[in-house]
Amino acid sequence: MMTPKKVRGTATIYADGDIDFRAYGEGTPAKKILKRSGNSQLYETTGEKSPKLVAHLMVGRNDPAALTQLQQRLDEVTSGYGNTEDVQEPLKSDTLLWDEKGLRVWFRKKTQDIAVSLTLPVDYEKPIQEMALKSLTKLFQCFTINRQFLVRAVHARKTTSSD
Repeated sequence: MMTPKKVRGTATIYADGDIDFRAYGEGTPAKKILKRSGNSQLYETTGEKSPKLVAHLMVGRNDPAALTQLQQRLDEVTSGYGNTEDVQEPLKSDTLLWDEKGLRVWFRKKTQDIAVSLTLPVDYEKPIQEMALKSLTKLFQCFTINRQFLVRAVHARKTTSSD
């Protein structure tokens, strides 16, 4: 008995019932796995003219926080590869200090710092400077409200740091 070969390709089925199959190549695409996190992985393709960096992410289909889980998996598999400082969403392990339309403030547990995401709409009826000043006032209010939390975070960092 012959062992079947696996062939990848594209099949086109026509209205008259004819089938046209065009093979891409045998086997699976060549890849080098760089990092895994659960069922997710980061890999680079090696068998192409233009290699690519690919993130394959998997979460449960019925997970109520699927988008958050996907972002977390992406952060996990891409940590250490390129610049990820532009990600302006808190992770599950972070502490959200303020969340209002246009202004989010959170304490990043991993890096022990505070991240601020500020979005100002372009509104021709309100001067942008006025909206920015109101947002900065809210930011100051956030720090005032969360003063005790921030004091504890600074104290915890001093007691665990070797600086």
